[in-house]
This record gives sequence, C-alpha cells and structure tokens, in this order.
Amino acid sequence: MKARRWLRVLLFALVAVVTLAALALAIENYRGRRAWEAYRAQLESKGEVLDWMRLVPAAVPDDQNFAMTPLLAPFTETVMDPQTRQPSYRDTNACARLEKELAWTQHLPAVAGGWREGTPVDLRSWQVALRGQTNASEAVLQAMAGRPRGAPVEDLQFILAQQQAVLKELREAVGRPGVNFKIRYEDGLGLLLPKFSLFKGMARLFQVSALVELAAGNTDAACAEIVVLLELSRKTSSEPLLIATLVRQAVTQLALEPVWEGLVRHQWQEAHLRRIEAALERANLVADAHRCLVGERSFMLAILGGGSEPGGKEGPAGSVEARLLRRYPSGWRHQNQLAIARMFHEAILPAYRPDGPSVDLAASEAVRDEWKIRGDWTRKRVWHPYRIFAQLLMPAIEGVATKTARNQAVVSQARVACVLERHRLTRGQYPLSLEALCPQFADRLPPDPVNGQPFRYRCVPEGYVLYSIGEDLVDDQGAPVAKERGTSPGTRQAKGDWVWLGHEKAAGPAGALGRDAAAAQPPGLDQTP
Repeated sequence: MKARRWLRVLLFALVAVVTLAALALAIENYRGRRAWEAYRAQLESKGEVLDWMRLVPAAVPDDQNFAMTPLLAPFTETVMDPQTRQPSYRDTNACARLEKELAWTQHLPAVAGGWREGTPVDLRSWQVALRGQTNASEAVLQAMAGRPRGAPVEDLQFILAQQQAVLKELREAVGRPGVNFKIRYEDGLGLLLPKFSLFKGMARLFQVSALVELAAGNTDAACAEIVVLLELSRKTSSEPLLIATLVRQAVTQLALEPVWEGLVRHQWQEAHLRRIEAALERANLVADAHRCLVGERSFMLAILGGGSEPGGKEGPAGSVEARLLRRYPSGWRHQNQLAIARMFHEAILPAYRPDGPSVDLAASEAVRDEWKIRGDWTRKRVWHPYRIFAQLLMPAIEGVATKTARNQAVVSQARVACVLERHRLTRGQYPLSLEALCPQFADRLPPDPVNGQPFRYRCVPEGYVLYSIGEDLVDDQGAPVAKERGTSPGTRQAKGDWVWLGHEKAAGPAGALGRDAAAAQPPGLDQTP
C-alpha cells in the first residue's frame, strides 16, 4: 500500500511538472509571438518591408532576361534528387561546359599591387602562370602550349580569340534589362553560391580582355569591355542577399584596374572618359548594400518564421533549414526574429545613406557598441536563446559597412579621376584644386563616402594624389592604409587613407608598360620570351 501511495505521488508530481512545463512553454510562445508581432507592426507602419516574397526578383520575359541566354539558361533549371533530397541542375553537362570555358581564369595570379599601389598589372606574370600549367585540362591552355611562346599580349590574345563565342554571348546578355535566375528558395541556397562563382569567372574574363586591349593600344575595345564589366557587376546583385552585394563589389573592383591603367598612361580620350564615368555613376554600392541587407533581414526572418510569412512554402520557410528550426520553441524563434529585426533596424541599416552615397562609419560603430552593451552582448560566451541567431549573424554583417564605404570610395575616386583627365586633355595639365573642375567639367563631384565632404587632392610632379580620409576618419595626408582591414569586429579603425594615385609609382615591367617604355615601342608588344 505504501509503495502504491508513493507511486501515485510520483505520478502526480510528474504530471504536475509536465503540465507546468507545457504551461510555461505556452506562455513563452505567446509572449514571443506577441512581442514579435507588435514590433513587426511598428516597423511596417514606418514603411519597412519585412516580407521576403515582396523582395525576390520579379519575373522577366526570357528574351529580356540576362540569365536566359543559351550559356546561362541551364543554371536556372533545377531538379530535386528524390533520394538525397538535394537540389541539382537538370543539365549538369551544359553547366559544366561554361564552367570549363572559364576555368583557365582560375590559374591567373592575383594582381600584385595594381592600382591600389600604383603598379600596373604584369602581363608577363600571367603568361608565365598560364604556360606553367603543364598538366592543364583546359583546351585553351593546351592549344597555347602547342604554339611558340610569343609576347605576353600575343599569348593572351590567342587565348581570348578562343573565347570569342563566350565573350560575344555575354556582351549581348548584359544588354538585357532584367535578370532572374529563377531560384527555388524552398530548396535552400546551395545552388546560389555556384552562380556567384560563375560571375567571378565571367568578370575575370572581361578584365583580362580589357587589359589586353589596352596593352595592344585598342582603346575603343578596352573601354567597351570595361562598360560591359561594370554592367555585369549590376547583374550579380539581382538577389537581395548579403553575398550578392559583396560579389558585386568584388566584380566592380576588377573593372577599376583597366580604368586606372588607361588613365595613368593617358590612353583615354574624351568620349572614353565620359562613357566610363557614366558607367561608374551607376555603381551606387551603398544603395545596393542597403537593399541587400534589407533582403538579408527578411530572408532570415522568413527562415525563422516557420512558414508563417506570406507565400508559405513558396519561400525560404519551406527549406530544409527552416524545417529544422521548427524544433526550436516557437516563442524563442519569435524572440530571435525580434532580435534580428532590431539589430538591422537600430544598429546596421542606419549607417547606410544611399543618396550620398555615404556610410556613417563613426555613428555606425557607436550605435553598434551601445546596442551590444544594452543587450548584454559584450560578455563572452553568453548565448541567450532569445538572440542566438542574431549573435551568430552580427559578426558577418557589421564589417560590411567599412568594406562598402571603401569600395564606394574608390568607385567615386575613379569618377573624379575621369573628370581630372578630361581637364588635362583640355587644359594640358591637372588643376590645382578639385573646385576648378566645376561647373565646366562636372556639375558636382561625388563626395568622400565616409564623411560626405570632398575628397582630399593635391598635385605632385608625377601627376596627383586623390584620397579619402578612410575608416579612422583622420586625414593622414594621403598615407595609405598599411594593411587591409578584415571584416572581423576585432580589427577596427585601420590607420591611413584610401588612396587613388594619378600616376604610376615606377615604370611597369614588361607586359605592363610604363610611360617611358610606351614611348619606345607600341604598348604591350614586348618581344622578350
């Protein structure tokens, strides 16, 4: 009898504990949903778009869609493997063909120095790297290996000649007004990353073509390739996601090398400069980053929403990741939605000012620090269930402001450099100040994106120095940042300026000719084996 009584007591206690836990969970779920819905309503009343399905790329007719040319269309057609439940491309062979066409660009060494350090690209180093691929499987490299070694420009021209069909189709594709890769968000983003890798290969192809045309003295063709490359960069960010804007910034940077080399060698004429300047003016990287961060916020909210957003399983909430997150208590998921929405609205997005375009780095860092302290994020290894996903996301996002500011700065500097070169062509020399450029050569000049003020500028015997005061917001008299700052929040406020040199530091090596060498022989026709 005594044992039965104890058993009843234990059973009652167990039922009581389970009931209390269920009640606590129900209260927690109610509190989380109510808090999130109230904050969501508050943001939406201010015009904020939190519904991912309102941000996805609009449908585009195939004949106007960049992604629907014969080369690229296979990357829009996916199937789901019934056994692995993983998405894959329907025509993997067609996708592999384009990847093979671009694979040779992966063997090109990274640009050593380049416009950031005032040293042109060494085309001979590219030639050596490509001819050094003795076991290469790429057809173009095998074909080059079977012909006598020529000048660097000649070897590169030979390779590009084998790529004319690809180049022609991609030039036509970037002229199409829309882009939609027809992503199935319920399949996750696994197939989105290969598309961005593809953009890098296409961009490198056009960068090589532009530099080779410049070295051969074909300035009209080089200018056209730069414009195509800048237009290609706009196509990369059709998806409103953080990775998309970072890829666009990387592609845009590739276009600046041939722009700079043509400027310091005085190869561009008035028509070229106006065309390049117009293409650069369309590269508002701050506006693009702001748009993609808004999209990143909505995407994360949809993942955590567990299918509650409009569109249901048509969007990210139907993905594998979202289905796994449904095991997390709904109240905690709603609290994480609240934390992510607050993080973006209060600590991330206010720094971006697309109309400038500018990025308020000082305010951005101060707000982020205050926001972290207020949320008790400064204590190490404190993972709160209400904000664990925001804590994981913050380190990847907070460094984007500096990266965007720097990339926007050099784009704006390139625009100013085009105006300076137009002044030199007309007056025979660079002006003593930027104020002398307006209004004859420009209605207004783009500002330094870190403070909205004019760029710093001074003439030097070799040309000029144009610079932004950089992320430390201190004028270091044009002394460049010694080392690139990473995106980690632990590396802050690198000392130095972001510099655009209006001259070469020294005569370029063979294959990347400086002014003295260019005067002695046709550009790019170095005959040294």
